[in-house]
Amino acid sequence: MRTVEMQVRDAARDGEIIQYSVTPNDAGDNARTPLGVTADAHGDQGLQMRPRGSDSATRSFTLWNRAR
Repeated sequence: MRTVEMQVRDAARDGEIIQYSVTPNDAGDNARTPLGVTADAHGDQGLQMRPRGSDSATRSFTLWNRAR
């Protein structure tokens, strides 16, 4: 997640206007943590995020929590 957040930060520093949201994926009524989060970022200059380990750029992705 940090990799993507840094990409969004860098684009904003370069003057791109960005709409960024992170939404938790619900795990149920009694869950203390979400199953994961979905991040969306859209910029006025065509921002594309590249999550760590991904071969392609995207505007939306889901990061699932790991079971402990």
